[in-house]
Amino acid sequence: MKKTLNESSADTIISELHRIRENIVDSFGGDLRQLTEDARHRQEASGKRIWRRTEPPHPDHRLAQPSR
Repeated sequence: MKKTLNESSADTIISELHRIRENIVDSFGGDLRQLTEDARHRQEASGKRIWRRTEPPHPDHRLAQPSR
C-alpha cells in the first residue's frame, strides 16, 4: 500500500526523533542514570520545574487505573 504524504512525513519525523534520542543516550555512554542526573541538574539550574510526581506511585503500577 502506498503511503500518503502525511504518513511519510510522520515516519520522517519519528525517525528523526529516534535518531536524536539515540544521540543523546550515546552522549552519556548509554548510561540512563547519568542522563537523568544531568537532566535533573539542568532543571534545577533553570529554576523551572519540568515535571514532578504529585502522588506516590501505585504499589503495583501495572494495575493502577486512571483517575476519572
